[in-house]
Amino acid sequence: MDLVTFIFRNNHSWSHGSSTSQLNKELARALESLRQRFQHNPVATRRSVHHAALVVGISRECTSFTPCETMRVFFSFAFLLAFARFFPSDKVPSAPRDEITSIRLDELPTQNPNPSGSVSRLEIWIEQGGPASLESVDDICLARNFNALKDTSLRAMERLRVWGLARKFHRILKNFNYD
Repeated sequence: MDLVTFIFRNNHSWSHGSSTSQLNKELARALESLRQRFQHNPVATRRSVHHAALVVGISRECTSFTPCETMRVFFSFAFLLAFARFFPSDKVPSAPRDEITSIRLDELPTQNPNPSGSVSRLEIWIEQGGPASLESVDDICLARNFNALKDTSLRAMERLRVWGLARKFHRILKNFNYD
């Protein structure tokens, strides 16, 4: 999360050319390090994406309007946006993406999610990847949906604006771009 937060906080000045050469170098190193971590263990990355999506789902279902809730939702969306932006999405299943049903990542588990003991669609997605949806975004794994995911994150921060902290997080998310 340190890399993601650093990238988010400094992305605006970098994308608008107002950063120093030292900051440019640090951002380039941070981006490369994040990409390498995502690429090194894509299964753990997708598992973390699912956990972040569950935080979003829980917050949507039972919002508590506390500073720690605001921070959890911000970090979850920051990670999801970093995944959407920097995860190598060229590794897709052999079937065309349009023919594969998207897995809903923010769907909260039921009491008895897998009674038969078979491998769930979620476990397959974590292991192999493929399309994955969150709220109204049909596939967070496609670059073209980055802005839709960003809009979803901004709406979530709007809902939590009871605290001044949400305003700051909203501004950080708003300035993160897909350039």
